[in-house]
Amino acid sequence: MPACSYSSVFSTNLQEYPLSSNSTPALFSSLDYKEPIRSYQSAPSFPPTYTSSPTTTLDSGHHSTMNLLSGLQQRVNQNKESFEKIRSLQKQVFISPQRDLMDFVASHQSSLTSDIERDVLALDQQLHQVIFLPPELHRAHALLSELKIQQQQIQLFRHELTQFSASPLRERGAFSLAVIEDPFPLVITKGKPLEDDPIVLQLLSGTLSDLQLIGKVRANLVAESQNKNGAQKVLENDVQSLDPLRRSVKWHLKFSNGTRKNPVSLRFSTQIVLSGPIPHATGTPISLETSPTLPFVVITNECQWEESEGLLLKKVVFGDRQEVEWPYLANVLQRHFLRATRQDPIRPTRSLSTADFDFILNKIFGGHPTISQKSYDNFWSWFGKVVQKLRYQRHICGLWQAGLIHGFLTREQIFQSLIGQPVGTFLIRFSERNPGCFAVAYKVEDIDPKSQVRHYLVRPDDTAVSKKTLPDFLADQPAFTYMLQVAFNNGQPTFHKFLKDSILEAYYSKRSALPPSLGYDDNILYAKTDIE
Repeated sequence: MPACSYSSVFSTNLQEYPLSSNSTPALFSSLDYKEPIRSYQSAPSFPPTYTSSPTTTLDSGHHSTMNLLSGLQQRVNQNKESFEKIRSLQKQVFISPQRDLMDFVASHQSSLTSDIERDVLALDQQLHQVIFLPPELHRAHALLSELKIQQQQIQLFRHELTQFSASPLRERGAFSLAVIEDPFPLVITKGKPLEDDPIVLQLLSGTLSDLQLIGKVRANLVAESQNKNGAQKVLENDVQSLDPLRRSVKWHLKFSNGTRKNPVSLRFSTQIVLSGPIPHATGTPISLETSPTLPFVVITNECQWEESEGLLLKKVVFGDRQEVEWPYLANVLQRHFLRATRQDPIRPTRSLSTADFDFILNKIFGGHPTISQKSYDNFWSWFGKVVQKLRYQRHICGLWQAGLIHGFLTREQIFQSLIGQPVGTFLIRFSERNPGCFAVAYKVEDIDPKSQVRHYLVRPDDTAVSKKTLPDFLADQPAFTYMLQVAFNNGQPTFHKFLKDSILEAYYSKRSALPPSLGYDDNILYAKTDIE
């Protein structure tokens, strides 16, 4: 499950209540507040960043990325320990206010805030400058999400202490409803619950966390355009209860209607009631609301997927910018591609490789290190149809993951791959000139070596017959004998040759055979030729 960006804000509708004199934390006795809670200087230093180049590869800056992620993970864990110490010290401030202790806590809250902001910036810069491998890409987004939640947590502590400093005779509570796991951006099919991609909410709090009541959480649809879905209700299960102990809820969303290919998002809201003697505010509910989630689109049929996915991808990549760095587009594209082809984001069977990215960058984007929105639109008009085929056409995704569809190759690469192979050797690729179509490159016998590698565009009527798939079409072609399978070593392709029936047989459609009949040949007799 992907861990995505968080988007909640803490509530400023905070109530006051008198401080208590019998709640000294046990942890405080083991703490010396004069010792630093966390020293940023002692943490691992940041590795150097890398600028993009016209042929950025997946492992460019790999060691730098691994060092950065390891350092960030260590600091995220340190932050958790610091939060517990801050929580304990801040309680002590509320119980027995001391100016030096209050200044100490405030100073370290400010320092920790700056440290987390620096970590978020460093990771975001790396995502814009280096193409990540899939495991590191998944880990990076998980860390980025956790750091952003920690930003919200430290804001709650600081808000609470600031309010107390302004009026030390009263304690304050600070709460925030946060989206801690966001499965979006995503194209969702109407009527299918997100079983594998729930949205998870958490009620965060400052030092003072006692509550009398937590209301139910309601999800509200936020349309990003004025073309709304009329009076139709899009979200079915729009109300859930928070677990009272964990103060969280895992939400398997289900949508009953489409959004007409318009991106939408969700806001979640609830009400809480503080506990304790609050004479002027007993029972007064406090409203909490998240910021909008990342966008998504609900479609009613698979024909809407390509356009909807392209809109979401563009929105995530560019936002309000007119152009972005190529590595950042590649990183976002990899995440969307793995999800579209239903692969494990950490251990995918076949992700986009170095060779794939080099093809896209150099053939589609002309090797430019920055990509404009117009260039992206042209790219998606081709690539979107490719991914649509992989996602929905029978056997295609399986063939891709097995290396039986080569994907993205120039004609020169194809020629070099086939020229030394026996006659009848072939490979399958995506057509560069005809979006969403397959091309078969195959070896023939010819006096002119330049004419020995031929290309055939698979036409729609080649597989238009009921239950006839691409493997069935290949099986029926006697000119295709040996199939090249691609594998990848350090992101670069290597080829292996097999008899086509030995490798495609599992994909052939099962056809009913006619019983033998008298007066008919069992097989078609072909005239002998010099070509074997």
